Amino acid sequence: MRKAAESAAKWLADKVRGNPKLNPIPYPFFKSIVNKQVEWARTQRGIALDFEELAEAVRTELLKAGIHTMSGSERKEVSLFDGAGGANPPVTLHLRADDNFTVLLKWLSEVIDSAESEKYTGLDLTAKITREARR
Repeated sequence: MRKAAESAAKWLADKVRGNPKLNPIPYPFFKSIVNKQVEWARTQRGIALDFEELAEAVRTELLKAGIHTMSGSERKEVSLFDGAGGANPPVTLHLRADDNFTVLLKWLSEVIDSAESEKYTGLDLTAKITREARR
């Protein structure tokens, strides 16, 4: 399944890099690509992949590249703060040097929308700059 997730995520990431307006990726487009991977695995490899499990793995791979996916209308919206417990739940975004400012703004918008919908009255933002070790 890992290979299927990496393959789908790479293909989607290439499409998004070619068209930044696709970030976040619309759910119907995302769903069709994941379904194609599920079908390919079944017909070509004789392997039955679980759609939800594969979709989560693809989302994880995409997030590593700063690419988000929209949720489908039939899917439950997941809170950014689930399981955080406490007055100031941590929400983290990792940006690479080659990420553009749009990624940050979209992420911040999602955090503010989630905080508002869950009746949080404020946000504390901190930033940490990291330097990659040179080889």
